[in-house]
Amino acid sequence: MLLHWLKYGMDPQAALDMPRLCLEVDESCQVTGMQQPVARGREGVLVHLEDEIDETAAAVLRAWGHRVKHPMSGRDRLMLFGRGQMIVVRWADEAPSLQEESVSPAKRARGGDSKEQRSQPRWTLWAGSDGRGDGCAMGW
Repeated sequence: MLLHWLKYGMDPQAALDMPRLCLEVDESCQVTGMQQPVARGREGVLVHLEDEIDETAAAVLRAWGHRVKHPMSGRDRLMLFGRGQMIVVRWADEAPSLQEESVSPAKRARGGDSKEQRSQPRWTLWAGSDGRGDGCAMGW
């Protein structure tokens, strides 16, 4: 989720909706952890792929010598991959559309969006909720 949001600039909902993979480590590798050299090999690690990931990706991983469980769907997928929610604070300088927003003369006459108010930092909350679960993103 974070990779899709940070590196590829996806909004929170799109990042949460992307298919996922999960690495399951055999007991033989759990003593040292995934970052240790013994666990960096293909042995001892099972790659789980969600059903939205194309079979060709699973075939390539198998050809490279990885053990792959594909497709993962239903309750098995939910128990392994879990669910996620995301709330992001997006500042005005990150969103050109907020900076370019013009204030109508009528709104300015009513005192709304004065120069002092416009000079204050502007932000919005940007949210997403995983469709794999039963949550939702709401504003109030």
